Amino acid sequence: MQPAYLTAQAIQDFIKQALREDLGEGDHSTLGSVPLSKKCKANLLVKDNGLIAGVAMAEKIFHEVDKSLQLTFYKKDGDPIEKGEIAFIVEGSAHSILMAERLVLNCMQRMSGIATYISIVQNH
Repeated sequence: MQPAYLTAQAIQDFIKQALREDLGEGDHSTLGSVPLSKKCKANLLVKDNGLIAGVAMAEKIFHEVDKSLQLTFYKKDGDPIEKGEIAFIVEGSAHSILMAERLVLNCMQRMSGIATYISIVQNH
């Protein structure tokens, strides 16, 4: 269940603001070391057991950065997940993936941590 204040517009505004804050004038490390034409593939490799959350948010973030990025999902929000599993794969521009990855990871770590904690508390 989603609170009334958590609208699609509020989520998009959050993503845009967070990317502006994170990237500022650009991702200078990537710009200085990765060719613009470079394509790549990245896996979201899970580091611990729990519940996954933020998969839908990750898709929104990646597509805000670059609508041409291709995502293949193996897990959805609320699924149990184990260390070593891959939640999804993203393919496309290396620049785009690197620009989005920090926000994706920060959101998913926070959301998955909360989901896992709530699950543990409710089951005890």
